[in-house]
Amino acid sequence: MNDSYIVTTFVVIDDLLQWMKHEDDNRSQVCASEIILIAVIAAKYFHNHHERAVSILVRMGYVRRISVSRFNRRLHNAQSQMLQISELLAQNQIQNTIEQQINALNKIGGLAALGSPKTDNMYHAGWA
Repeated sequence: MNDSYIVTTFVVIDDLLQWMKHEDDNRSQVCASEIILIAVIAAKYFHNHHERAVSILVRMGYVRRISVSRFNRRLHNAQSQMLQISELLAQNQIQNTIEQQINALNKIGGLAALGSPKTDNMYHAGWA
């Protein structure tokens, strides 16, 4: 796993949640930024295996200890925040043309790159 990716992802998520004026419940021991970070890392490195991501991120000291069942409940509660973050990052009203999209695809290998690790699938978090 890439340490800089993990830290950068956490900082972006945390900053976006602060910008959205999200406030965690004062009883929660793990913040929403950590919950969403675990989900992102699980998707990127562990084929969405949340239990493995929780275990490894806790062991590496990136997040505080949380049970898998509590993580799942918190993750479902954070769905609206994740959708807003997704929209802010992926659909941020930056205009581009089909030619710009084709040029970007050609830079990473053209049509052969579609479906490869060079291109990420983008889908609604509710479909996961």
